[in-house]
Formats: sequence, structure tokens, C-alpha cells
Amino acid sequence: MSVPARLSAVPRPGDDVASLLEALVAGRVGAADEFFRRFAPLVASVIVNTLGRRPEVPDLVNDVFVMALRDVGRVQSAAALQGWLTAVTVNVCRVFLRSQRRRAWLRFFAPEALPDVEATPTAEGPEGAVVKAVYEVLDTLPAEERLAVALHDLEGLSLAAMAEAMRVSLATGKRRLSAGRARFAEKARGDRRLTEWLEEHP
Repeated sequence: MSVPARLSAVPRPGDDVASLLEALVAGRVGAADEFFRRFAPLVASVIVNTLGRRPEVPDLVNDVFVMALRDVGRVQSAAALQGWLTAVTVNVCRVFLRSQRRRAWLRFFAPEALPDVEATPTAEGPEGAVVKAVYEVLDTLPAEERLAVALHDLEGLSLAAMAEAMRVSLATGKRRLSAGRARFAEKARGDRRLTEWLEEHP
């Protein structure tokens, strides 16, 4: 299914999120395209920080928007839209982590519409080796602990935002973050790349 062209009724960049949400709920032509344009970089950032750079990232971004467009009517207010979309993204990451299998993704957007995530660190040079080591250690963590560590320590969400995105209580979120950090530290001690980097960056 191709993305419909924008019409004048679709909120422009200067319009507020409330107008965009209204257009999405009403199913206005072009609203989905504008939604993707505005929020795809956020979704891609959460996915890459949670899973690392994987070939599946563009497909996962699309999957998030397929789910979001299906359920956007559940969003209570414009202020809640970004947090809700982050939670949808986290759930997609959760499913991916648990399955570790690529499936046939429903494609709503053309490849050229995918967000640019080239600014994400790649595994090149000394810093890249550390990034690669970090995600190798993260791969060994249970899904819920990995999500907590990635969202808080890599994506930079506050504890409250992390818990909201994971759809758990603040106390549960803190427990998972603490457990994930402890497990990560234990695993990292066995990786020379990480121990050397930590010694150089106390």
C-alpha cells in the first residue's frame, strides 16, 4: 500500500501535534505521511539504541507505524502521543528480542521515506569496537532488562519515561534497570574491549 500524497488539510510543520492527532484519528488523507515524517527519527533512535544497528531496523520502523496507525484512536491527548508512540516502539523491540526471527513485514512506506539513521555510531575504529562490544553484552541480557538499560542509559529516557514506555510501574522499571546494569557489569568484566575502555574513561 503506497503512502497517499499530502493534501492542504494535513497539518504542516508549524501546526501543533493536536492538529496532527486529529487528522490521524479522522483518517485524513496524508496524515499518515506527516506522522511518519515527524516521528520516524524518534522511533529509529529508540530501536537502534535498544537493538543496535541491524539490517531489520527499517522494517521495524515501518512495523511501529503500522501498529501506531491502527491504534492511534486510543491516544487520549496530543501531549500523550510521543510517549504512547515510544511505548509502541518498545513493544516492537520486545517482540523482536523474544523471537529473534525476521518475519514478513507489512510495508506501508516506500524505502526512500525511511528515516536517516546514519548518525548512529558504527563498528569502526576504537569507539566503534566499544559500541560493538556493548551490544554483544546486551544481547546476553533478558529482554526486559535489556530494554530498561537501553532506554535509560542509551536512549536517555528518565526513569519515569522508561517505565511508561515499558508499560510497567516505576518500581518495576527500577528493578529491571538495576538487575540489567548488574548483569551487564558482570558480563562486561569478561570483555577486554570494555574493561580497557572503562579504565581509560573512569
